[in-house]
Amino acid sequence: MLQLLLACDADTESAASLAPLGGRLLASDVAGNQWLTTAADGTVDSRYTLDSIDPRCQGKEFDPYCLAFQAQRRTAHDGADEVVFTWSILDSSDGSDEEATDLIGEFAAVDWESHATRWQLAALDFSQLGRDAGCPFDPEEPCAVPEGLATDAYWRCHLHMPHDIVFASDSSAGWRGWIADTRNTRLLEVELPSGQSCGVVRSLVNEEDPDWAIYESPNSLAHGERDGVPFLLVSIKGTHEAGAEAEAQLGGAGKGKIAWWELREGRWTQAWEFPPEVLGAESFVNTPHGVQLLHDGDGNEVIAFAHSLGAHSEWSGVSGEGTVGILRVVDGQPEYLGDLRFPGKFALGFSRDVSETGDGRWIVTDSGCLTDPCDRPTRAWLIDAPTLSATGLSGAFSVDHGQQVFVDPGRIEGPYLEGEATVLYSVEWMAE
Repeated sequence: MLQLLLACDADTESAASLAPLGGRLLASDVAGNQWLTTAADGTVDSRYTLDSIDPRCQGKEFDPYCLAFQAQRRTAHDGADEVVFTWSILDSSDGSDEEATDLIGEFAAVDWESHATRWQLAALDFSQLGRDAGCPFDPEEPCAVPEGLATDAYWRCHLHMPHDIVFASDSSAGWRGWIADTRNTRLLEVELPSGQSCGVVRSLVNEEDPDWAIYESPNSLAHGERDGVPFLLVSIKGTHEAGAEAEAQLGGAGKGKIAWWELREGRWTQAWEFPPEVLGAESFVNTPHGVQLLHDGDGNEVIAFAHSLGAHSEWSGVSGEGTVGILRVVDGQPEYLGDLRFPGKFALGFSRDVSETGDGRWIVTDSGCLTDPCDRPTRAWLIDAPTLSATGLSGAFSVDHGQQVFVDPGRIEGPYLEGEATVLYSVEWMAE
């Protein structure tokens, strides 16, 4: 049950300082076959299990089962209140490269109140990009995937373990948005015409771009405009080990980046990456997730991301000690402000997401571990939005943490949602 009081052994100053969190929470349970909402008093008032839209999604005790990633609430162009979410099918091979159909994913939206399906993105049309998209298609039936494809081609013709979606436009003709197509290591700009289930791919960012070349597993996105220039802010979980460029940068599993891309002269180009590229040395963050544009305690915009293993003793892993990395952009480049490190019993096992409540506070989601089973609880915490200064350090992760500054987040309230989910992926606050 959602708890609105501090744990009993917290200090009394914290208990007196933070007002209870009102409104509702929308939580996505990556291993629990569901997303759920809680009322202000902490009780779960709604659960949506994935078998409601896909009969193959019966829960982890079945084979196959489904992984649920991002769930978000939004108002559609027609004023409808809807929840958008994604899922991927997984069987007992647990994502084996020999299983072409493993982790093929879809997005859908259902009505907030009735849970009636409003739309579903189940197929992709790459014909507008031609053969350069890497997906063979029949010009007469571009939404139909040809039979007999090799595994990697089959994946490229689908969404492969998609994590997050951001919407760029919405109208009576349909919506357009960007998808983190995680296992395909690409970002897709997709347009879904109204009443259809096959999305038209309009553009992509992938390893064909030299600034993307060693990235793998993008997982979280933000989108907007700065001075009339569209941008994409993305967290990238890891990098390749093999290949001349990857070897020059000492890339590898868990060695990830935060990157900012801009649309200039009709082409998506990288404006910066954090930490900056260094040849012959590791310049990465450790297994990042959940990047967001938020506001600090003074109301200034900052970039916060779930540095999932930010205080861990090694690269990669399924659990350790997560942090929340914080940056600000100065003269078009990122500046490292520090990593929030939760103390003692509040320690994050695997930070997965960070969001804000609109009243100067942040919600930090802890998956406990990357995957289930896990011996650490999954839960969320409420903190005051911090105000931090430049550190002069790169913020790059290393096992001795020499380029990081760990900052105590101060007042902490929670835990929220402990015992209600298997592995939390994200928690979003809603006013009502």
